[in-house]
Amino acid sequence: MERISKHPIIHIKDVPSHTFSYNGTSIIGSEGFTIAAALHQAGYPVHSHSIRNRSRSLECGIGKCSACEMLVDGEVKRICITPVDGVKKVSEIPKDYVAEPAVFAKTEAVKVYKTRVVIVGAGPAGLAAREVLNQHGVDNIVVDSNQEIGGQFNMQTHQFFFFEQEKLYGGMRGFEISKTLAGDNHSGIMLNCTVWDIFEGNRVAVKNFRNKEVFYIDCDYFVVATGAVPFLPTFHNDDLPGVYTAAVIQKMMNTELTLLGKNILTVGAGNIGY
Repeated sequence: MERISKHPIIHIKDVPSHTFSYNGTSIIGSEGFTIAAALHQAGYPVHSHSIRNRSRSLECGIGKCSACEMLVDGEVKRICITPVDGVKKVSEIPKDYVAEPAVFAKTEAVKVYKTRVVIVGAGPAGLAAREVLNQHGVDNIVVDSNQEIGGQFNMQTHQFFFFEQEKLYGGMRGFEISKTLAGDNHSGIMLNCTVWDIFEGNRVAVKNFRNKEVFYIDCDYFVVATGAVPFLPTFHNDDLPGVYTAAVIQKMMNTELTLLGKNILTVGAGNIGY
């Protein structure tokens, strides 16, 4: 496992490094990149253990499961989407761990936004819905848990076929398409945010997990465009570290610049697998 210094498609920028502690060892990561990337590059792919003490590593790699949850400065976080920036200490969650009750001291009024439509997901489906609503003058707000728009397109470097009806995007790579989806106007798109409840009266509860702000959005309609969830065919020992979904491989190679291995068996020969 190593950091990719030369990518055949993606331009690699120089970024500052950041050091944090993991089990008494100093780990050097790259600012803006995840804890998972730093640990893998340092040779630590195991993030937790099962009840039977079987090793666990990344499963989805995009923050949709809990396989990579660890203690980050005393808080349980998914390290596949948590940057190393400012982190001091990372450790595995003990089996007898019980979180301390969180004390929430409200110092200012909770914000309430009002809109016609709330769209959950800033990937191709959510942004396509946003585009149509904007064309018809319908107010909308997009909520997405990632730090940039585009969804899983951001980690896809393979070239796409034409969209049949519109004849768009033929020959473009996924991360190139993601840059065009929302145009230049990103107003009304709330990133690093997750919807955690829907109340009576069409009130949507949202939390920004970077600054921990909780706010509400009142709407008339609610569109769920949360995209695909990685699927792993079931087979014996499919849970061992080193068995990864395509999402993990794409995310780690193309956005985290982390090579997970050089002797790889790929199951599936579609454009992603290829």
